[in-house]
Amino acid sequence: MPVFKKTNVKTGQAGSDLEYLQKLKATLMELKLIYERTSGLKIQKDVLEICRSTQKILQCLTECGSKIPKAKLFIDYYLPELAGILNQYVAIKAGCASSEEASRTAALIEEFVPEARRAFDRILESVAVQSSASTGAEIEILFAELKKNKLL
Repeated sequence: MPVFKKTNVKTGQAGSDLEYLQKLKATLMELKLIYERTSGLKIQKDVLEICRSTQKILQCLTECGSKIPKAKLFIDYYLPELAGILNQYVAIKAGCASSEEASRTAALIEEFVPEARRAFDRILESVAVQSSASTGAEIEILFAELKKNKLL
């Protein structure tokens, strides 16, 4: 079970690791609600994949709290910005805006969302690779200790 540390208030960093996980979880819930509102829309499949990647990122960060500091930009900026863009798209498609500008914005978002999905996949891979690299190092150390103590 990971240990979540409070961030030093004197450094100006807001919140604890647990608060970042809660923020990530809340934004993930928002993304899931957005997904439900994209039924039949061009971006629905990509939004679902973004939700899945984000869920896995949350799981990785929950299991390994030491990775949270590296994910703060993702949690504080990328995720909420994406949610805002997706909400704007859903509003346009729901008929809240029907101008030519709104249509151009919707088309731009439709081009952007698959790229965002790929970026989220890379972020997930980055978080998972850090786990694998760490595990590999731990295995090497364990083997060295076992050999040193003639247990292997």
